Amino acid sequence: MFELSLDQTKLFNCGIEFFCLCTILLMYYNSKRELSFSYDFYLLRRVQVLTMILLVSDIFMWATNGLPGKAFWYIGYIENIVYFVIQILITISWLYYVSYRLYHKKVPDKTRIPLITIPVIIITALTLSSPWTSWVFYIDSSNYYHRGPLSDTLAVITLAYLMGTSLLGLIKMHREVLLERRKECLAIALFIVPPLIGGILQMLNYGGAFLFPCITLSLLMIFMDIESQAISIDALTGLNNRGKMDNYLNSLMVGNNRAIALIMIDINDFKIINDDFGHDKGDEILVFMADILKKTFGNSSAFLARYGGDEFVVILENLGTRAVANYMAKIKENIDVFNSSVNYGFELSVGIGHAIYPSKKVNNADDLFRIADEEMYRDKKLCKERIARGDN
Repeated sequence: MFELSLDQTKLFNCGIEFFCLCTILLMYYNSKRELSFSYDFYLLRRVQVLTMILLVSDIFMWATNGLPGKAFWYIGYIENIVYFVIQILITISWLYYVSYRLYHKKVPDKTRIPLITIPVIIITALTLSSPWTSWVFYIDSSNYYHRGPLSDTLAVITLAYLMGTSLLGLIKMHREVLLERRKECLAIALFIVPPLIGGILQMLNYGGAFLFPCITLSLLMIFMDIESQAISIDALTGLNNRGKMDNYLNSLMVGNNRAIALIMIDINDFKIINDDFGHDKGDEILVFMADILKKTFGNSSAFLARYGGDEFVVILENLGTRAVANYMAKIKENIDVFNSSVNYGFELSVGIGHAIYPSKKVNNADDLFRIADEEMYRDKKLCKERIARGDN
């Protein structure tokens, strides 16, 4: 039977995990380049980054495990503390991603604090105490890592969180009508399967690197599922396109009792910009407008889309008229900043309108767009009148 020495096992494990690191790094790079700006993709990229940090810490753990010297004893504790803390942060970040991807909303405080924040604090405290208590792990006098009495307990807690997200995916899948959404929910539900297999193998065969290849496989499954939906992305701006926006809005409005705000933005005199300065400059302005929206809404839960031509749409949830008006004012402030930083021979300006569902005049998606469109064109008219008068 083929057997590896301890040094060969360490080298083999480091090689496997380095391959996983490169694979996830490639996924992260492609997701940054190809996927649209939205809060759920921001959360997924956070999972990828944390997983890469976890991989780096584990590679160093394999490489330094058992090396002589007091310095490596301290390094061993630092590496393992980072490992266990990042591990739970990945699990929680995945929970945030699944919650937002499935239900289009962030985890509420009443759920987050008792089920996420407090357990994370307790697990972090137990991990940090390990150099003195050996509860989670310990490094022996020969600088070798050993599991502590609570190590398996933390693994079970992590597994419980992952199983909870899979259960959410299955429940949502059975409630979805759209085929694409059902497929996505199934992919989320199956995310746990490879890590579960890898985790069990690693617990039963201590010394083997089974977990990370399985985690990488799960992340690859999710990434491929998202890539298959890339047809929904506007190639020029990186924002969601109109088809994706329609599906998103329809999914929000089905059985939803939360307020939905829609902001429409139209670039003033865009045809003149194209005719006088060329289509390349027009495309550049569209990209800048998309960047302005990304800057304005940052890492909020706003859904950003290019509606068509020089029109853009922002969809927000659970915001009142005042909050929406503040965002609209912020868009124009950021446009002013843009105008002061470049010299194109013209000033970028936009018309903005909004509508909120449900409200007195808004009972469906058509009303939402009609009211927002009417307000947007009134704003465009006022803007042109101000420019004609020479007002700021």
